[in-house]
Amino acid sequence: MRAAPSLCWSMAIKGSTVPVDASGNRVAFKPQAMLDESLKQQKRIAELEGTVERQQKGMEVLMAQFKEQAAQIQKVSAQLELGKSAAQTVLNNQDERLRSKTSDRRTWLKAPAAEFR
Repeated sequence: MRAAPSLCWSMAIKGSTVPVDASGNRVAFKPQAMLDESLKQQKRIAELEGTVERQQKGMEVLMAQFKEQAAQIQKVSAQLELGKSAAQTVLNNQDERLRSKTSDRRTWLKAPAAEFR
């Protein structure tokens, strides 16, 4: 099947409108061919609209998944922060106990020998 030429409309002699191709040459007027081409274009437009609708629905699904994953990431990040602060508290407590023991030892070492008699 041969593709229909791209038509332009031009004013010809005596004010009648005739179809011309892109080069300006007159083209035979075939109403059935024009109707067929128009129907093909309408069908293609409907197909493209369906494709756009499916893609929009797919994007909505992807955005919902993205938002759910973002919420999960935030939840895990918050849990990690809690774990870090709890670990820091444990380390601080251990550090305090170590300082306390070291301080006790220093006191003991500095104590005069008379206290231990």
